Amino acid sequence: MQISIITINYNNASGLATTLESVAKQTYTHIEHIIIDGDSTDGSKEVLEKYTLYNAIKISEPDSGIYNAMNKGVKKATGDYLLFINSGDSLRSDDVIETVVPTLAGGKDFYYGDLMMQFTEGDRIRKYPEVLSFYYFFHKGSLPHPSLFFKKDLFTRIGLYNEKFKIVADWDYYVCAIFKHDATYERMDLVISNFDAYGISSDPKHRALLLQEKEESIIDHFQGFKSDYETLQVLNKDKNATLVASIHKISHNKYALKLFTTFTKVLSIIFKK
Repeated sequence: MQISIITINYNNASGLATTLESVAKQTYTHIEHIIIDGDSTDGSKEVLEKYTLYNAIKISEPDSGIYNAMNKGVKKATGDYLLFINSGDSLRSDDVIETVVPTLAGGKDFYYGDLMMQFTEGDRIRKYPEVLSFYYFFHKGSLPHPSLFFKKDLFTRIGLYNEKFKIVADWDYYVCAIFKHDATYERMDLVISNFDAYGISSDPKHRALLLQEKEESIIDHFQGFKSDYETLQVLNKDKNATLVASIHKISHNKYALKLFTTFTKVLSIIFKK
């Protein structure tokens, strides 16, 4: 089975070096590595020139954004399954591809594992659900592209990433694939990759754009669910507001605060056993 790993990069020479080294160390030999660089000016091209993996495709030219670059990679890929490991991210272990290939033989459209989120204050694992629901995507989050294997012909069947989106084209793709085209999927119980947690979609200052683009995606594909989505957003805000108000009341009542503190200590003792 051939695996195509796609890496996109723009002016992140050190991150690119980390990613290239991670792929080069893989024990599985049937890997095609496609690197799409957006005509970087920070030394990334020099890093790319030194990369010597036998089966590598290197492209350095201007692009119109993240998803334009990712689509270029998809078009070049010849593997049975595709995995996006972008500059700064890395595979969790040297044998992780070899470990998952027997599972990929099952032939589902998506296979995804967990992600090691890398923060300056420390790493933590982000786990993903076994069952993917509308509620999960609209209220909780998305899927981890550095830990998700796409069956190549899925892109032939339903198309590429929608490049009008700046942040949520991958989210849009998963929702459309699973709920409009009945794409099959399976969760793998292992950490596939390490992820730089400070990307554009993780930045709080981009949250307004993220929500706007999600709403546009819903209108594009699920017009009938737009009012439900808006209701869910309102309910979520009300729930959070109620929780904050409750905590505020507790913190300003010495008796309630003492009781709450004692209760949390008891829970801590119970769950440590």
